[in-house]
Amino acid sequence: MTAAILLWSVKAAQVMLAAAMGCYAYRLIRGPRAQDRVPCLDAMYSHARRFIATGAEGWPDAPARSILRPPYSRQGASDGGQ
Repeated sequence: MTAAILLWSVKAAQVMLAAAMGCYAYRLIRGPRAQDRVPCLDAMYSHARRFIATGAEGWPDAPARSILRPPYSRQGASDGGQ
């Protein structure tokens, strides 16, 4: 049950971050001045980082985790990696 709550909360956070990024994109497009657009870009950047971070937590079998595996196998390690 705890895993289900965790996955639900991660998905809810992603939906809220996507909604916030949509609001910032609207403000970026409709902003009357450059002073309004610069904070929007900054906020969108920080929200995008958080969106990526929640995505990394949401999928435990993500392909990005395979990058952390060593490039060699245990069988080749005994003969000096040749």
